[in-house]
Parts: sequence; C-alpha cells; structure tokens
Amino acid sequence: MSAFTYSIYKLLSLFVFPLGLALSAMAGAGIVFRFGWRRLAVGLLVGAWSWLWLCSTPAVSDGLRGGLEAQFP
Repeated sequence: MSAFTYSIYKLLSLFVFPLGLALSAMAGAGIVFRFGWRRLAVGLLVGAWSWLWLCSTPAVSDGLRGGLEAQFP
C-alpha cells in the first residue's frame, strides 16, 4: 500500500466514527440549507444530533465496546 493510499484510507476512516459522521451531516445540512431545501437540512441536523446522542448513551457505547473487548480476553 502506497503512502498516498494509506493517507486517503486514514482520512476516510475518520468519517466512519460517530463524530465524523455527525459533523459531515451537519456540514451537508449547511450546504443543503443554502440551496433552499430547509426540510432536508432540518432532517440532517436532527439525524446528526440523534446519532451523537444515541452513540453516547451507555447502553450503545458499552455494547459496541464490549463487542471489541470480547475478542481479546
């Protein structure tokens, strides 16, 4: 794997995490809002905040972390 491919891979992997995905959705909402699609922009914002809230609840975060920790006893 070349250095450029590795750099692109690392950069794109940041958008899979909840914060990166929510920030991308919020940026998309800002762009969509500028084009006049207010309902879609509000939907993206609500979805982004809901995603952050859901991922930060103990039940979801413990479940995700527990799945990773179970692989390495």
